[in-house]
Amino acid sequence: MPTVPVTREAILAAIAADGPMTAAELTEALGKSRQAIGGSINGMREHGTEFLRITSYRRQRGRGGREAPVYGLGPGQDAKRPVMDSVEENRKRQARYREKNRALIRLRTQKRRRGQVNPFAQLFVARKAA
Repeated sequence: MPTVPVTREAILAAIAADGPMTAAELTEALGKSRQAIGGSINGMREHGTEFLRITSYRRQRGRGGREAPVYGLGPGQDAKRPVMDSVEENRKRQARYREKNRALIRLRTQKRRRGQVNPFAQLFVARKAA
């Protein structure tokens, strides 16, 4: 007797209830492992776009790399994967990071060069700025 694909049904129900989601969002919503969600998505995708299709791609906050596919229900064409970031966009993003985390970067550099750093120095820098 065939078993009921529990994870697949849970994924389909979650997308039906909450709308299109990434694999990471499905992992968090369902409380299942990333491997279980990814395996179920790959299994559904092997049958064409009968169950799922990629509706768009979304950048993941706090994660590097390419945009994550956003899965929606039903048949249809998958969305085109966006082109990789240009060198100029990467430079702008790195400049924003350096500007935002200037004090932390300076402390890390000092630690590398001298060895010992006051762990509370960043708090003093933040207090002076406020």
